[in-house]
Amino acid sequence: MVTAIKLPESARLDYKVTGGARGLNYYANAELNWHNTGSDYEASMTVRALFIGSRSMASRGQIDGNGLAPGRF
Repeated sequence: MVTAIKLPESARLDYKVTGGARGLNYYANAELNWHNTGSDYEASMTVRALFIGSRSMASRGQIDGNGLAPGRF
């Protein structure tokens, strides 16, 4: 059984994140960009940390009765 949900409107969210790499704790800034047209979506996230660099990921696709249907991730 699938329950219909209403996805959020387009937004940019900024985060403070913590993590660990090579035995060291780090603090980073992250940004999530979410774009919702009602029938399609794009989402991208970038995390930046001093001395570690940045990492990005993205997804885009369609929005259908089952929720997100990624065409590319």
